Amino acid sequence: PSLAAKVTLDLSALSLLLTVFVLFKIHPYQYIYYNGLAGGFAKGTALFEADYWVQSNKEGLLWIRDHLRGREPDQKVRVMAVGQGWQLAQYAGSSLEMVERSPWTYRIYPSLNRELPPELEPFVVHIVQRLGVPLCWVLYDPQGEAPEGK
Repeated sequence: PSLAAKVTLDLSALSLLLTVFVLFKIHPYQYIYYNGLAGGFAKGTALFEADYWVQSNKEGLLWIRDHLRGREPDQKVRVMAVGQGWQLAQYAGSSLEMVERSPWTYRIYPSLNRELPPELEPFVVHIVQRLGVPLCWVLYDPQGEAPEGK
């Protein structure tokens, strides 16, 4: 093969490897992948909604459940998930109650536009992220003091 063919083959292989690497790093959220030629993952998620199907809410809920494991709460812990709380109920277990409005103890706030309202920042206890891009925030407010946010 000619030099041009070898260079083309090498660049294609490199591109494929980089794509596989990024897909591996953002698993299980491959649907939010952005091609490197279009600016890559960080730029794509800065321009468009990152987790537009709010699938990372499940990972946030599982973090809450694991975080509370071994504790016996007096009553169910109230969790509000913006987007699809009712779909998360199957993962909540017996100690969590999915609610649609305040008051809540934990709130899963989706990163639809990669911004958390500043007034909610003090309540962040966990961030679900891939390649440094936040997909959702887990907020904790046992006293009911957090504002609603946007």
